[in-house]
Amino acid sequence: QLEDRPTTRLSFRNYSDTFFTDDCPRGTRLRLEGRPPGANHVRNSRRWLRYLWQHPVSRLPIGDITRGDVIDTRTDLLRLHSMSTADKVMQTFKIVLSEAAYRQDIMYNPGAGVTMKVASRERRVLDLEGWRKLATRARPEIRLIALTGMRVGEAAAILPDQLDGDLLRIDRAMKDWQQKEPHVGPPKN
Repeated sequence: QLEDRPTTRLSFRNYSDTFFTDDCPRGTRLRLEGRPPGANHVRNSRRWLRYLWQHPVSRLPIGDITRGDVIDTRTDLLRLHSMSTADKVMQTFKIVLSEAAYRQDIMYNPGAGVTMKVASRERRVLDLEGWRKLATRARPEIRLIALTGMRVGEAAAILPDQLDGDLLRIDRAMKDWQQKEPHVGPPKN
């Protein structure tokens, strides 16, 4: 009987506490299967998991979470955070629920069948007048990025030796520039 298992009665917060750490049950299983999770995935997923721990669903016993709870959590996250953040938090939620079902700690995966990716909102496209305003009013680095399609990391790594007359050669980019140890490396393409 799954209802009698101690893990079924653990709150989602307590059940997921070891996920995306060195003792992660999913990570251990994947390593044994020869598919170890990447360090960035583990670090980022742990960060997204903390968003879930602030939500009331984290206090529910994991065995009592319903599909409705998953949908309501997604709705709440979309109200509080950007679509990108909500999507990543929901993906992390789904990973924990899937692993709990895989291990038979819960009867079924309440996240199964729930669309995790949300439809993107419409974005306004700049008309000619908007581009003129951008070209005349924005800071030079913003104009450079917007008018060339250059990535932020590529713009951050520009040095004078990359300029050859009217040609700007993009052969480097700032990597991990939001982390503690930024460095220069090759651009994405």
